[in-house]
Amino acid sequence: MSRIIIAMVMVALMTLPAGAQKYPEGGHVVSLWDSRYETTNCEYFGSERHYVNQWLQPGPDGSFGGEWKLVPADWPEDEMFVSRTTKNTVISDAMLGTWYGPPGISFGFLACQTNLVWLVELRVEAYGWDVPGYYTIEGHDDTGDIICASCLDGRWEQMASAYNAYGFNAPCVVSTQETSWGAIKNMMK
Repeated sequence: MSRIIIAMVMVALMTLPAGAQKYPEGGHVVSLWDSRYETTNCEYFGSERHYVNQWLQPGPDGSFGGEWKLVPADWPEDEMFVSRTTKNTVISDAMLGTWYGPPGISFGFLACQTNLVWLVELRVEAYGWDVPGYYTIEGHDDTGDIICASCLDGRWEQMASAYNAYGFNAPCVVSTQETSWGAIKNMMK
């Protein structure tokens, strides 16, 4: 009898959905903009230099840090590089990885963040400036996910989502992944 119960439990475990999330949904939303003032998420400049700013709208439990990867526009590596990185002083200097490209960034705040917060500005030099492309926020190479640490006791990791892509010499694009309407409205407050 016990073998039958064990077999039933094993079958039940194997039938769990393959796409089940590793972390609970946290309502955190990461976005990309051209400036520290969230004016637009695309640029049509005849210039080689452009700016990509990352923002975070924490979920209802607040955020104490995050982990994701900014994937650069699809240009050859020798045609672009980050010439300057300016981060917000509310972010700890104890960071792992990079704000741009693989493997991604893992960072913490010095204090819990509960409101929309500017994270970092990247000044990008692109020699292929006339070629259109998009920057996107994707899962960190180590976890495969876009996650934030909540401000709850234990700093529980929660899923986050990307609000938009950032177009360089390309049309503005919003909502690259599924996100809640409430999260989108919070971004506009």
